[in-house]
Amino acid sequence: MNNKYAHLLKILMEYDEWLTAEFLAHRMNVSERSIKNYVAEINSLHPATIASSRKGYKADKEAASKLIETMNEELPQTSHERVNFIMKALLLENKAIDLYRLSEDIFVSVDTIKKDLVKVRKRIADYDLYLTSSDFYITLEGREKNKRKLLADIIYEEFNKNVLNVSIIQELFPKIDVNLLQKIITEECKKYQFFINGYAMMSLLVDIIISIERMRNNCTFDLTESERPILGERERDLSYSIASEIEKNFNVQYSETELSELAVNLMSHLMRFDYDKINYENVVEVVGEPCLALALELLDDINKKGYFIDSTNEDFIVKFALHVKNLLPRIKQGHEIKNPLTNHIKTTCPLIFECAVCVADHLRELTGYEISEDEIAYIALHVGAYLETPEMTSGKVTSVIVFPQYYNLLDKFIEHITQELADSILIKAVFDSASAIEGIDPGDLIITTVDLPSTLETEQVRVTPFCTDKDITSIKNKVEAIRHAKNKKRLHERILQISNPKLFRKNKRFANETEAIRFMVNIMQKEGYVDENYLNEVFERERRSSTAFGYIAVPHSLKMCAKKTGMFVLLNDAPFKWGEHLVKIVLLFAINKEDRALFYDVFDNLIVMLLESPFANRVIQCETYEEFIDAIVSCYDSAD
Repeated sequence: MNNKYAHLLKILMEYDEWLTAEFLAHRMNVSERSIKNYVAEINSLHPATIASSRKGYKADKEAASKLIETMNEELPQTSHERVNFIMKALLLENKAIDLYRLSEDIFVSVDTIKKDLVKVRKRIADYDLYLTSSDFYITLEGREKNKRKLLADIIYEEFNKNVLNVSIIQELFPKIDVNLLQKIITEECKKYQFFINGYAMMSLLVDIIISIERMRNNCTFDLTESERPILGERERDLSYSIASEIEKNFNVQYSETELSELAVNLMSHLMRFDYDKINYENVVEVVGEPCLALALELLDDINKKGYFIDSTNEDFIVKFALHVKNLLPRIKQGHEIKNPLTNHIKTTCPLIFECAVCVADHLRELTGYEISEDEIAYIALHVGAYLETPEMTSGKVTSVIVFPQYYNLLDKFIEHITQELADSILIKAVFDSASAIEGIDPGDLIITTVDLPSTLETEQVRVTPFCTDKDITSIKNKVEAIRHAKNKKRLHERILQISNPKLFRKNKRFANETEAIRFMVNIMQKEGYVDENYLNEVFERERRSSTAFGYIAVPHSLKMCAKKTGMFVLLNDAPFKWGEHLVKIVLLFAINKEDRALFYDVFDNLIVMLLESPFANRVIQCETYEEFIDAIVSCYDSAD
C-alpha cells in the first residue's frame, strides 16, 4: 500500500474531531483532490477505515492502527534496508526521485536520506553507476546492463531470506503474471527441445522480468557488436519465439539489442540436452572429449586434496561433466546465473561449499576464468551428494552380538538389525555364549539376548531374540549415545591438537578483516606455523568467496601448505566489519596437507555448531583459552 496512506491515517489518528480535506491537504502538502482519492482507495481495500461526512473525515482508530502496523512491516527500518529501497526506487521508477517525497514515503528526515545516499553512491560505484542531483532530485546514471545487474543483486539479496519460488517473485512484481511467463518459457523450450532445471528457471524468470520492467520504462539494453552472441538456428528461433509470446502478453516491444540480451539469458540458463537420455557411454558425444577430460581433472584434483569423491561413479561423472559443459560458456561470456540456495549451502554445509571452492579455484587455474559465489554453490549441489571424507565413513559403531542358537532366529535377527541400522553400526562378530567373549575386544557395543557379567566395561544393550520394534529402538538409542560420546571425544582431542594458548586473543579491535588477518598471521608466523607467503594465500582464498558465516569467520588458505596445523582463536564482545558481515568469532586455520582430514572434521563441526546463536554467545563470553575449550565441548553436548 502507498506510504501516503499511512501518513494520512497517522494525521487522522491524532484527532478525535472531523478533519476537512483542506486541512489534511495542507498538512500533507498535496491537493484536496488527492486527499479524496487517498480516502477512496483506502476504503476500497479496507472498508470503513475512514468515515466521511459534510464535516470532513474521521478514522476508526483501531482499524487504522492495525493497518498502519501492517504497512510499517513493509517499510525499510534500517539504513541498509533504506539504501536498497532507494536503489530499487531509482531502478524501477526510472525517473528523478524527489528527496522530500522519498522522506515522506519512508517516514524519515531528509537529512537521514542524505546520509543514506552516501552509502548508495558507494554501493553503485561497484557497478560503474553514479548519481546526479539537481536541487532535491536525484537520478541514477550509467549503462543499462549494469543497472539490471544491480537490480538483480538487490532482489536476490532479499530472496536470501526465503526459498525462491514463483509466489515470491509474483509478490515482488505484482503487475506481471509470473505463472504465464513461466508457462511460455516451458512450452517454447519444449517445442525447440531445450531443457531447464527448477533453480535455473527461477533465476531466468527474474532476469526476464527485470528486462520487461525496464523496457516498460523505456530503458533499452545497449549491446556493442562485440557483445552480440553467436547463435545457432535453433537458439535464434527459440529466442524469437519467446520474445514474440512476451510481446503479445506483456505489452513490451523487443529491439534487436533486447533480443540479443534475451538470447544470452536463455543460453546461460538452458540445456541443449535431456539428462534422462544421457549416460556414461554417450556423454562424450554430448560434451566433447576436452570437456570430459576437464571434468575428470577437476575430480582428480579434489580427491588429491582429501575430499574423496568416487571418480568411478558413472552417474556422477555424467552429471558433473554436463554441468561443466553448461558452466564454461557462461563464465566465458561473464554471464553468471544466480543461485537462491547460496547462503543456505554456505551456512548449513560449509565443508561441501569449501570443496566446491576448491573445484572453482582449480577450474580458474586451468581456464583463467573467475567463478562467482553463486556458480560455486551450483558446483556444491553437484558434489555434495557424492562427497565423503574419512570422518564421514568412520563414524559407525562397532559391535558384537551374543545370541545362543535358536534354530534360524539368528539369521533373521542379524538381517533385521542390518536393515534398520546399516548406516550406523558395524557387526564384527557373533558369539553363542557369554563366556565366548572373554578376553576379546568387543568393540563399542555388545548386543545380547542373555545376561552378561557386570564386570564387562563395554556398553551393552539387552534385547529379545525376536528383535522387536522396541528392541530396535533400544539399539538405536544406545548407538546414538555411543556415537555422540565418540564424536565429542574426537572433537575435543582434535581441537586440543590444533589449538594453542599462544594463539588465543580476546577483544582485539580491528577496522576490517584485512587488519585482523594481518594480526593473526603475523603471530602464527612468529610461532612457526606458517611462512611469509601465507598472508597472501589467505587473502586470495578470501577473494574467492568470503569465509564469513553470520557472526563467525574462518579464514584459511586453499593450498594446505602450513609448516604445521594450527588454529588461531579471536573472540570479540563487539563485532567488527568482515566484508559485508559483522563478526565476533574468527578462527584462522593453518593446515598442513598431512592433517587435511583433521581440518575438515573440525572445520565442519565448529562452523555448524557456532552458527547457532546460543552456542556462539556462550563461546564469545570466554575470557581464556581454557574456557574456550570447555565451552566448545559443552556446546557439543547441548547440540545433541
